Amino acid sequence: MGDDFFSNHTSEHFTQPSPSAASPSGNPNKRAKPSTLRPRAPSASPDPPSSASPKASITADDLALEMQKALRHLTQGPTIPQCLEKLELLELDPIYPLRFAAYHIFGGTMNMREMWVNLPNDPRILRGWIEMTATSLGVLKDGKIVR
Repeated sequence: MGDDFFSNHTSEHFTQPSPSAASPSGNPNKRAKPSTLRPRAPSASPDPPSSASPKASITADDLALEMQKALRHLTQGPTIPQCLEKLELLELDPIYPLRFAAYHIFGGTMNMREMWVNLPNDPRILRGWIEMTATSLGVLKDGKIVR
């Protein structure tokens, strides 16, 4: 009985691509990527959810709650004020180009802020990171703001 189960069910859900599908040009002499198993849609549709199931459909309230959770997750992490506090370790002049470059970096992505707050509090490392990052972003060139 075990052999029948696997032989009957595995062939229903996975198929090999046809030889003509293996080569984009359809030319059997042309070398193609090794074939892989692809899921195939089952021939019979599953039973529709019964009215007795508790989550047969998603309401607008459910969707809104899930979106709020996702946004909360995406916005967790270091804040701009936390980054600015660490920037003060460099004692930069208020209009120094490196300060403006840091503002640009901190306003960019959560990943940049995460990296910044996890760097050692060594001013040489912090200054070097801002210079390197701002240069790679095209914000600084030769220590000057790119306009």
